[in-house]
Amino acid sequence: MVGNIVIANRILAEPMATQSFDEDGVPTGKTMEIYMNYASSGVGIAITEHHAVHPWGRNRINQPRLYDKESASYLLQVTDLFRRKHIPVIAQLNFAGSMTADEELLQAKHFEYVSPSGKHSPRDVIAVSPRALTKAEIDIIIESFANAAYRAVNFAGYDGVQIHCAHGYLLGQFLSPMTNRRNDTYGGILRNRARMLYDVVSEVRKAIPGKLLSVRLGMVDQMPGEPTKGLTVDDTARVAKGLAALGVNWIGLSGNHSGFGADRNDDCPYFAQPAEVVHEAIDGEILIDYAGGVRSKKTALDLLEKNVCEIVGIGRLFSRDPNFISKWREAD
Repeated sequence: MVGNIVIANRILAEPMATQSFDEDGVPTGKTMEIYMNYASSGVGIAITEHHAVHPWGRNRINQPRLYDKESASYLLQVTDLFRRKHIPVIAQLNFAGSMTADEELLQAKHFEYVSPSGKHSPRDVIAVSPRALTKAEIDIIIESFANAAYRAVNFAGYDGVQIHCAHGYLLGQFLSPMTNRRNDTYGGILRNRARMLYDVVSEVRKAIPGKLLSVRLGMVDQMPGEPTKGLTVDDTARVAKGLAALGVNWIGLSGNHSGFGADRNDDCPYFAQPAEVVHEAIDGEILIDYAGGVRSKKTALDLLEKNVCEIVGIGRLFSRDPNFISKWREAD
C-alpha cells in the first residue's frame, strides 16, 4: 500500500529521460513504444520521466512539460497506457537549474539559465555561468511546481507526482552547500537550504490533496573516484524526517551531485549503504524506495531483506529487457 493505493508488487519503474518527445513536448511514436513496454512489464507502480514545471526549468528541448493545460493534455495518451493495465503512474516534476543539457535552450524565448547562487554544478555541460535566482523568482518557481502537480492529476491523468530533488537539479542545488552559497533564508544552515524543497512540497500537497506525493531525494554529493563532500547522509536523514512531517507518501533515495550509473551495467547498488543509514534514521516514519545499480532479482531481494527499502526502483534494466519481471517470476 502506497498512500491509499494498493500496488501489485514492490518493484517501481524509475523515471528515465527518453528524449523521445517532440519539441512541443508531445509524445511521439517512440514515446508510446517505450511507455507501452513499461506498462506491460508487470511493475507495481511507475514514475514517468521528469516534466518541466516552468519554461525556464527545461533540461532538454524535447522534454515533457506541465506548465500549461495544453501540454498536460498531450500526456493523457501516455497515462492511458498504464490505466489500461491498472498500474498507478506518477509524473516526476523538475526544474533543471544549471543542469540544463541543451545549449540551444539558451537562445529560446522565455528561457533564463538560473541556479541558487549563480554557481555551476559538478555535472554541468554548459560553459556559460547561470544567473542567481531572486527571492521573487523562487516564489514563482514554487508556485509553478504546485500548478504543474494540479495539471498532472487533473488534466494529464496521473495518480500523483514526484518532486525531483536529486541528481544535481535545482532543488538538489539548493540542498547542497556545494552549490548553495546564498546568504538569505534559502542559504546557509541545512534548514534554510532545505527551505525551498519544503515550500515546494507544502504547496504541492495543497494542490493535490489525497493524491500520491513522493520526493526523489539525493542523499550525498559524490562523484566516482572522489570522496563525499557537500551534502552528507546525516543531512539527508534530517531532511527525510522533515518531508515525512509534510505528508509525503514515500521518498525515493538516490545521489545528488554524483555521476554513478551512467556507464555501468553491472549489478551493484552503489547508493545502498547511505540508503540504509537514512532508512534506519527515519525509523519507519515513511516508505523508502531505493534505486541505483539494481540488475538482478537477488540484489532486489537483498535490499528488501536488509531493510534498505520497502520498494525497489528499477531504471536501465527496463530499456535492456522489458520482460525481466516475468523472468524473475519464472525463476521462483
